[in-house]
Amino acid sequence: MSIKQSLKDNSNDEDLNNSEDISNRPQKPFSLDELKMVWRQYAYKIKQDGIEGADSMNLALTKRDPKLPAINHIHQEFDNQIQIDMMKNHFYASLLDFLRNKLQNWSITIDFSIIENQEENNKHLTGRDKFEILARKNTNLLTLQKTFNLDIEY
Repeated sequence: MSIKQSLKDNSNDEDLNNSEDISNRPQKPFSLDELKMVWRQYAYKIKQDGIEGADSMNLALTKRDPKLPAINHIHQEFDNQIQIDMMKNHFYASLLDFLRNKLQNWSITIDFSIIENQEENNKHLTGRDKFEILARKNTNLLTLQKTFNLDIEY
């Protein structure tokens, strides 16, 4: 890790904590169901935009529902620190802006943590992951994929 990268990471943390003047902005209350719906809309939107890392972030955002531990405070759990860093560095500002606009509430805050009890059964798989699991069970799938030049990403 370089000094520049470390300074950049620290400046991102400061940006996350900066508060803008929200006194003249709407602060409409919202329910957990409304939050979940808008949260999934954002995950779908970033996947459609084709931003680098959007597929994995889409999976990370939709794997677990966000929680509302307090009024206007959203908490999201991720599998690992890499996902949290990716969220903070690339998607946090757009997610916060999207939620504030859709829910009409500018006092929303978001925090992230790593999940303590990870269950393997609750894992969302990409198209490539599913194909690799099936190919381990039946090696003829690899032959078919190569012969017909099949695309396994969908």
